[in-house]
Amino acid sequence: MAEYLMRDRDKAAFTNKMNDFLGQVKPGTKLNTQNFIDIPGDGADDKCIFITDNPIEMQLLDKLIDKKTFSYPIKKINLKQMVEASRS
Repeated sequence: MAEYLMRDRDKAAFTNKMNDFLGQVKPGTKLNTQNFIDIPGDGADDKCIFITDNPIEMQLLDKLIDKKTFSYPIKKINLKQMVEASRS
């Protein structure tokens, strides 16, 4: 499983771009909107986390991030480590 952090306002652009690339790699494949967790902030700073266990999505997304394909910030995170760190 992999988790990715981004601004909530970029979620639609992310979904559209990923669906375009997924359609090229494996036609008929689309992101599931239920894979997003919204993190409320102070409006403009709202964030969301995209979670996937689909190996095609993970590999594609990692490559797109490495190639700086997105015009907005998106970062791979480890949610489990973040939660454990907040407990200590």
